[in-house]
Amino acid sequence: MFKIQTHYKVVAVFLFVLTISVLSGGKAHAATITVNTDTNPSTCTLDEAIENINAQATNNSDCVETGTYGDNDTISIPEGTVLLSATLPEISESLTIDGADINETIINGNDLGVIHTDEDGDNLNLSDLTIRNFNSIAIHASNTNLDIQRVEIDGTGGSVASGSSSAGIEAVARDGGTYNVSLEDVHLHDIPGSEVSTNPIDSGAQGGSTLNIIANRVTISNITDSSTNGVKGIIMGVGTFGSFDLTPGTIEASLSNITITDIDSEVGLSGGIVGIGVVNGGNANISVDTRNITITNIQSTSGAFGIAAAGMALGSNDTSNVNFNLTNDIIGASCVSQVYNVGPTPNGTHNLNMLSQGGNLSDDNTCKDYFTQDSDQNNVGNLASTLG
Repeated sequence: MFKIQTHYKVVAVFLFVLTISVLSGGKAHAATITVNTDTNPSTCTLDEAIENINAQATNNSDCVETGTYGDNDTISIPEGTVLLSATLPEISESLTIDGADINETIINGNDLGVIHTDEDGDNLNLSDLTIRNFNSIAIHASNTNLDIQRVEIDGTGGSVASGSSSAGIEAVARDGGTYNVSLEDVHLHDIPGSEVSTNPIDSGAQGGSTLNIIANRVTISNITDSSTNGVKGIIMGVGTFGSFDLTPGTIEASLSNITITDIDSEVGLSGGIVGIGVVNGGNANISVDTRNITITNIQSTSGAFGIAAAGMALGSNDTSNVNFNLTNDIIGASCVSQVYNVGPTPNGTHNLNMLSQGGNLSDDNTCKDYFTQDSDQNNVGNLASTLG
């Protein structure tokens, strides 16, 4: 009986202390700043709001926050256009940027850098807006939990810096931590072509990091480039980011209701979705579940594919595991599974698999070794007509 009473008293004291903590300010704080959308605003611009949140202080006095700066601050952008006059500051704190509507709130990059984070592992949430006319990369998130909802990324009018790749969304984990990327109701199109590579959604994990990706209702369309590395609609790479550091990493991805169409590389290889694990000194692990994916009109003079699993394990004790589970997908280009054999000879173990869960459709016979369920169909003539 004594033990029960003692436990009750301990719980009561704990709840009392917790209540006092909450009432005295132990709760999380959050500030909201509303920016102006004039083309030449006189007060509170987007870059000033980011500077204030980075500093957790009202350094720019014309951006007056409501609430108290904390770990969940918000920038609200009303209807209208934010026209950048300089590259936006790198984001160093957790931040939510909310627009009024995907069709009403526009960030015009004016051929400048737009949304970039630092390396500190914060949270970045974007919703209900359009980003246009950016330079090289619209959204770059490094070691960051990234959530994007109801966003259009339109590269029309943008350009790419010399020696840079281009992307609509670039997410990379490389500090050994685990990070999450969530994309829903996102449209990427007309991403400017690069002399290096053009990847509308470019994701990577290295340095022992893990990147978890969930994408639903995403459309990628109308991408053209002339680089030697070509265009890949969605690329998930371990050990490949930057200059191929070849360190271990893990990517777990769930892709559903994705449309990739009108991809054209004038020189390099074009593709819809690729997982590539390249490693020297450990394991590269990529696991991708796809459902209701449609990939059509992928073109290149160097060859085109719909889905590819590729790997290169250099050391004899290294392993590259790239696995796709495919359900109800429509692939209007080749299915490819191969060891990536460029440069040093890969001496490790390669487990590169594409496993059908049924209901898949392809327009040639390159997927027949993978689309083996009774409900799969291969070499369907006039796929466009079949799709209606």
